[in-house]
Amino acid sequence: MTIELLNKEWDFINQISLKIHASEDREEMVNNVFSFLQNLISFDYASFYLYNNGNAVCPVGYNFSQEELLSYINGWEAYDPFKPLRTLLCDYSHPAIRANEYVFKKAADEEEYYKLWQIKDIKYSIFAGLGYNSTILGSISLYRKESSDKDFSDRDLKIMNLLKSHINIWLWRDQKHSELETVLPGTLYEMKKQYHLTDRELEVIGLWREGFTDKEICERISISLNTLKKHISNVFGKLNINSRVELLKKFPKD
Repeated sequence: MTIELLNKEWDFINQISLKIHASEDREEMVNNVFSFLQNLISFDYASFYLYNNGNAVCPVGYNFSQEELLSYINGWEAYDPFKPLRTLLCDYSHPAIRANEYVFKKAADEEEYYKLWQIKDIKYSIFAGLGYNSTILGSISLYRKESSDKDFSDRDLKIMNLLKSHINIWLWRDQKHSELETVLPGTLYEMKKQYHLTDRELEVIGLWREGFTDKEICERISISLNTLKKHISNVFGKLNINSRVELLKKFPKD
């Protein structure tokens, strides 16, 4: 069945997408999603987790206390029936799901994990796994109380899937930036921001600093010589220099 969205719903989706990409940090991004999403989907609670080595970290919630979010990490996660499925559910192409379609009601009543739902009077949930470029990133879940008396609709799933793509890309870029900040010398990372260098341009500079030849760089990062020349031209233009010697003076080896 094809789900058609109204023009005003598309307008809200576009607003949320812009808010996602304009966010400067992860918590701001997630809170923007929760805040604007209420104009499109009715929910009583929401949670967001990053995944690190298969485990949940860095929670952000809506109507959940930080203590409740951390109780999942410190105890409930071990019973989460979706945890073994994270590789599948966090694939970029996998759609958001309704939890009730994956867990029978009897199992939900009996399983240890769902005692947390009972405490909050939760009956319905959407789970959206987040991932990009073969990397598992995290998840967003929306919840409704039993008093809502209606599960999330196909329309709600469609909206989540549209937004999920934007969140995936934001998180993946944020992760790559965090990795660079961790492995790069402070001065080099600051110059990356100062000169608006791309990750690939910085990678080329780093290999040059290590003494690799152009041919070796092409083989190491799987690009053609012509592509490398384009990166070099862009770097020279951004730094207003004309030679590798000048570049190495700006980026001396530690």
